[in-house]
Amino acid sequence: MKINVTQDHIRFGRLCSCHFCPIALAIKDALPDSIVTVQIYCTFINGVRIDFSQNTEVTNFISDFDNSIQVEPFSFDLDHENP
Repeated sequence: MKINVTQDHIRFGRLCSCHFCPIALAIKDALPDSIVTVQIYCTFINGVRIDFSQNTEVTNFISDFDNSIQVEPFSFDLDHENP
């Protein structure tokens, strides 16, 4: 599934928030009925762990955003089956 992190997700995202960072907001837009928790190397969607450790674009984005470094919109593939 393609996840698009938009400028609005970045604008409304909260630093160091596992529930309201731009990536969590983007996943929630794609899967609106899901409970999403994002950590730097993984995310949990409805309790199912999805690994980000091999996706440096995602982990670098999270690190930069949380450290108040300017980030840009981007897209990434999320390996998740919508139940």
